Parts: sequence; C-alpha cells; structure tokens
Amino acid sequence: MQAGDLNRPVSILQLTQENMKCDWTQQKETWAKVEQKSAKNLFSQVGIGADTVIFTVRKQEITLHNAIRWRGEHYFLTNIAEDGGMYYMVTAARVYIKTCAVTHVTTTKNELKNPVAVKSETITFPAVLTEKYLGFEQREPQAVTETTYVLVTPKVIELSISDLVDVAGKKYCVQVAHTLDEFKNEYEITNTQDV
Repeated sequence: MQAGDLNRPVSILQLTQENMKCDWTQQKETWAKVEQKSAKNLFSQVGIGADTVIFTVRKQEITLHNAIRWRGEHYFLTNIAEDGGMYYMVTAARVYIKTCAVTHVTTTKNELKNPVAVKSETITFPAVLTEKYLGFEQREPQAVTETTYVLVTPKVIELSISDLVDVAGKKYCVQVAHTLDEFKNEYEITNTQDV
C-alpha cells in the first residue's frame, strides 16, 4: 500500500443527538482507497444484503458505531481490520438512510390511581430499511397484503414491540426486536393493507 493510493476523500460520520433528534453528522474528513466488491454485504442478520465497499484508511479513531459518506452515499460499517501497521481496512455496506419517527406512549396514574395514557415527545432518527419478505393472505371477502421489512438502527435507538414507526411518511408496526448486536438494533416491521 502506497500513501498515494489514498486518493478518495471520505467523511467519517458519528451519530449525534440534539433534543429528540438523532442524525449522522461529519466527525472528520479523511483520505481513503476505495474498492467496490461484487459480493453482497450481509449487514443485517434478518434482511437482504447490500453492495460491499472496502475503504482503506490510515489508522484513526473509528469503530463500527461510525458510518462513512462517500460521493453523497451512506455506508454502514460491518468490519474493521488492521492492514499492516498503519492502515485499517473498513468493510461497509452501501445503504439508503430513511428518516424515521416514533412516539412512545407511556402510562401514569392520576390522583384516583387510574391509568392515564401520556404521549412522550416524538423521537426522530436515521435508519436503514431493508426488505425481508412479502406475504399475501386471502381473507373473506377481501385480500390483505402484508409487507415486512427490517429496520436497522444505531444501537442507541430502542423501539418496543407494537411501537408504530413512521418511515418516510408510512406507518409500520414493530413485530420483532433483534437487539443482541453490540453496534446496531434490528426490528422486523410490518405494514398491512387491504387489497
């Protein structure tokens, strides 16, 4: 590896939170060698894969909690490996970020000790929406189309089963939560429509 091979400017992103809004912001800009691969990157445990890109950068402060922006596109980091003594090979999936929002509903008790629903503030956050499968069920006298996606979020975003999530203006219900990964959470979400 020659220093001149690092000839593509990329932005290292970090997730920032201000009030009730999370977003990817530029942490720093750096130079990288960029290699696009033909193999798919399985960045999600339950969703389909995405295009793989390997960014070789000088050793610096970067973890799988970060992301990369290159040529206006977002890259989800899936592996960081040492390359010699001076470089990191960062494997990433090219993904498309959707702006999402969720309003958590909490309950409290009033002075008569009756439960009262209280809406908390709406949290907006970036996430990756990837396809899982499409189901079709014939019901009498109508048909129902159920679309299931996987919503991959930064680790700090915690959703609950049955939360209604607005993904780019469309409502989905959280059905299954996969939260054991150290760097991300994955939620199976569905949208059911009568046909």
